[in-house]
Amino acid sequence: MARARDVADGDLLLAAVWEQGADYFSTPYIARPEPFDPSCGCGVCCLVTEPGEVVLSQGDPWESCDPWPADDLLLIVSAQRLTDRPLEE
Repeated sequence: MARARDVADGDLLLAAVWEQGADYFSTPYIARPEPFDPSCGCGVCCLVTEPGEVVLSQGDPWESCDPWPADDLLLIVSAQRLTDRPLEE
C-alpha cells in the first residue's frame, strides 16, 4: 500500500483502500503522476475540492485525469517489481 503522494511513475494501481477494505479497479492502470492542474480541461480536475490532490493518470485508461487526495491509500505493484512484460488489455 502507498499514499497517493508516494506513487511513482510506472507503478501499477490496483485498488483504493478504505476502512471497509479494498475497492479493486476493474481496469488496473499504470500511474503517470503529474502536477495537479484544476484548469487542465479533462472534466474531472475542475471538480476537485480537497487541497493537496495528486494526479496519477492522464488519459490511461480513461480520457481524463484521476486525481487522488495525497493521503489516500492505494494498493499498488511497485514499478520496481513489475516485469518487462506489457500488461494484457
